[in-house]
Amino acid sequence: MVGLADVDEAAARFTRFLAREAIPTNMGRGFFLERGGVQLVNAATLRRLMPKLEIPSLPFIGSYALRVGSLSATETLLRANGLSVERRDRMLAVPFPNGLGVGAWFFVEHADDLPWRRGS
Repeated sequence: MVGLADVDEAAARFTRFLAREAIPTNMGRGFFLERGGVQLVNAATLRRLMPKLEIPSLPFIGSYALRVGSLSATETLLRANGLSVERRDRMLAVPFPNGLGVGAWFFVEHADDLPWRRGS
């Protein structure tokens, strides 16, 4: 997820770069690729999704979403390794450890469990 000052302008650039159209989502604009995607959001949306994170400046690649086989097993493993895990419905939100900088991972079992994919 990329936080931006001007989502529409960035979507136009990404459209040229990725050679595909941006899809309006419930949180911004998305590019859904064969394996993964890019979600563009404004700063307010980024703050709503990651309220404890201090956004250093925009543009900011604030999070990475990963699909896992089991949220429970992933949560157990992350906690066993000292990471802070917040369960949000069908998603885990995990701030990066200090050594990785500012940002967060979102773990889901199904891509449609990501908040920007629901209803998009």
